[in-house]
Amino acid sequence: MQLARHVISLSAAVILVLAGVPSSADQTPEHTDSFPTNAPSDGLRVGDPGDCPDPDLSDPGEGAITGYFNFYTTDMCDALETMQGIHDASGDTYITFGYRLSERSVDEADRILTSEGEVDPTFDCSEGDLSCVAAARDAAGDAEIRRVLTYSGSERFGSEMLACDDLDTEVVSGGQLFQRVLLPVGETGCEADTYDLVLIANGDPDGYTDVATMLVAADAFDIEMYPGIPRPDQDPDSPWLIDTSYLDTTTQFTERTLQDWESRYGHLDSYRGLYQSSEMLMKGNEAWDAQFDLYDAQHGAIAQHAPGRPILISPYIDGRPDMDSPISAVELFTERLVDSADGAHMILAPQDGRGTGKGGVYFPDQADDIVLERLQDVVGGALTYAEAFGGTTSHDYYEAALEGGKAAGGDSFELWANIELMEPSPLEGEPICIPGVDRGQTDSARVATQISVAGDLVTKFIGYDWDNAMLCEVPGNPTLAEQLAEDEQRPLPTGVTPEPAGTALLTGYHLEDIQGTITWFDSTGTEQSAEFAPATSDFLPDYGASRPGEHPVDLEAVRLRLNLDDLDPATPWISVDLDGPNGTIPYGTYRVEPGPATAECTETVTGEHSGPITLTSGNLCIEDAIMNGPVHIDVEGQVLIRHSTMQGPVTIRDATGVAVEDSDIRGPMRAAETSGPLTLQATDVHGPLVLNRYDSGSLGIHMTDVRVYGSLQCRDETQVAAEGLDIRGPVGGACQLT
Repeated sequence: MQLARHVISLSAAVILVLAGVPSSADQTPEHTDSFPTNAPSDGLRVGDPGDCPDPDLSDPGEGAITGYFNFYTTDMCDALETMQGIHDASGDTYITFGYRLSERSVDEADRILTSEGEVDPTFDCSEGDLSCVAAARDAAGDAEIRRVLTYSGSERFGSEMLACDDLDTEVVSGGQLFQRVLLPVGETGCEADTYDLVLIANGDPDGYTDVATMLVAADAFDIEMYPGIPRPDQDPDSPWLIDTSYLDTTTQFTERTLQDWESRYGHLDSYRGLYQSSEMLMKGNEAWDAQFDLYDAQHGAIAQHAPGRPILISPYIDGRPDMDSPISAVELFTERLVDSADGAHMILAPQDGRGTGKGGVYFPDQADDIVLERLQDVVGGALTYAEAFGGTTSHDYYEAALEGGKAAGGDSFELWANIELMEPSPLEGEPICIPGVDRGQTDSARVATQISVAGDLVTKFIGYDWDNAMLCEVPGNPTLAEQLAEDEQRPLPTGVTPEPAGTALLTGYHLEDIQGTITWFDSTGTEQSAEFAPATSDFLPDYGASRPGEHPVDLEAVRLRLNLDDLDPATPWISVDLDGPNGTIPYGTYRVEPGPATAECTETVTGEHSGPITLTSGNLCIEDAIMNGPVHIDVEGQVLIRHSTMQGPVTIRDATGVAVEDSDIRGPMRAAETSGPLTLQATDVHGPLVLNRYDSGSLGIHMTDVRVYGSLQCRDETQVAAEGLDIRGPVGGACQLT
């Protein structure tokens, strides 16, 4: 039923134009002479999909990357084929780049020239005996035309772009359609003393519109699209910056574009947000003021003319020390970026830098290894990873971006990761995959490494790009799309986070029914290890879905018993090997410095306290404390009691995990209606230990070197893994010691 709905909606949507708007064949006479048509199209000028395969939504893929950058086409069958491939590769997001708005020179006859001084054949347009530029001067009357600009896109805009009668028009010249837009300078209406002229070469008058074609194709697959907004040229004197000399013109043209898109595409579910494709480093100092001037102007226009649509931007990470783009610069960058949005939802998706060789993507144990040979030309020689990237990885930049962005924008800020799906250059004998910058093909194991290093801080992974990187054909190699499809169900870890009660969360993808081994070195340099399996761990399939503002919705987690309090500071990482129903980690062993996110206690109690006390918090830690009186703990998080003396009864209710270490409970202890693991270690309990409706799950109850000066009582059958357990009183029949 869902597939049928999509086919029907596609067929209805892709008629040449919307109901009531004539086709281009009806709008224009024979395309022989040059003349204005005065007939902008407000419809969806897209091809009929009748000869294209029907969309197949049956297999959406299961990969971690769920969005892709790509390009436009006016061919509906090609567009549907692209969307089908992206859908099958787990994609639900499509991002395109903005076309350029360029200031141009003209000759004595007002014909637009190339940079070499020749007449530009793309914009060789005339109206009768006049060039289109000269005809625009006539239309402006006594007003001055300050600038002449061209737009590199061929989209046929509608009436919101051609908003001023007698000034803005469509022209057929030499069998090609052109749109002329006169933007009033310093005025909000149509009347002005000065105008800027923008000329758009639309191509075949009966042709289709590329933006509309991709939006309609995306709509058929429930794919959300972020079309790129117009962008100016780069500054000729400072090519890393945009040219702000005609920023006011760029802003006006952007405003008209947004108004036009809202009018023509606003009803399409696929039209989700806007992409800012003018890129920069993640820096916010005054040397980048020109870039932020553009962001302030264009993002403000989005907030005003496309309210409710998020802004997506993808700056680049460059960790090479000589580029002077350190982690410390990210805070100011995110602050200025969020400020530019004028309250619109801002999505920051930094390029991770591995595909260009400019960003550090490596595990902590590789810091002193020499970088791969294919990276050495980029980083300046046979350097170690730590030397090449200043000791930083993409994860460090994402962490700084999340902290800065949330501080500046709160819930209006979101962090994605843009995974660069290429190598800096092809291997000898291999073809170039991305022309112009001469990038080579990478493999699925490298991409898996990028995702693991980026970690679980982001809410979405997107990739650059689809046509060139994912579909690049290298003799003897599968395409990257084929490789990722082959590996998409293999386990892929993204983080390990210790929890207060002697457990840890392993996050990642395809973690169901996995087993694994975690190894590390303690402070004496001795290797330690812990193993887990489905029977001794808790699988959390909806970990990401239950935290949509924090993680990708498909992110999973496994909770396992793991105590990492004694990591060797010289090697503060752990090694994770996983094996699941569909294989092992694509690149082998995952190594990571455990994250502190939930290892930190929400509330910590220390020192001496007298009298009864009731405690509630997310994760509660009682450390180095003396509690003189009854203690009642009622939390929905985890409880850790360590190095403490409890001079009275202790009642713990509703906790998701309890750990008591090296403590003295001088009274009865009751864990009631509590779920999750229970760990008692090197602890004395001077009274009955009561487990009342305690559901320990697959992690179980562990007691090591524990003395109970009273009875052990259990409700229902309860298994207790015990080592060095000394119980001085009776053991209830429901308590099963193993």
